[in-house]
Amino acid sequence: MKILTTKSHRLYKNEKGGKIMVRLSLPEGEEGSLISCLYQKMREKYFSVSKRFIEEKNDTHTYFLDVTVEGVDGEEVKIKRSSALKCGASLIKETTVFDIFDKDMQKLKKR
Repeated sequence: MKILTTKSHRLYKNEKGGKIMVRLSLPEGEEGSLISCLYQKMREKYFSVSKRFIEEKNDTHTYFLDVTVEGVDGEEVKIKRSSALKCGASLIKETTVFDIFDKDMQKLKKR
């Protein structure tokens, strides 16, 4: 399986002038592959959650969300996913999640 990295960027703003810059670096598999569909769904989810996050904020702060997949390993598709939410230069939340993609059940399980 050939895996390339696709970078996606979006900027969302709220009515007060607050904004969130979303930067995703996720793998892109061969067209139509399960891994490609999985990461497309992840991309859409991160963007929709980020948009909802900033719309609910009632401030003028600038937030940044960076999401990267640091490794995809072998047959069972182990995924190490890291994300960081920052407000300006201050780190608000940082998370690293290990996922296993079950090819038979076609589901993503957090580890």
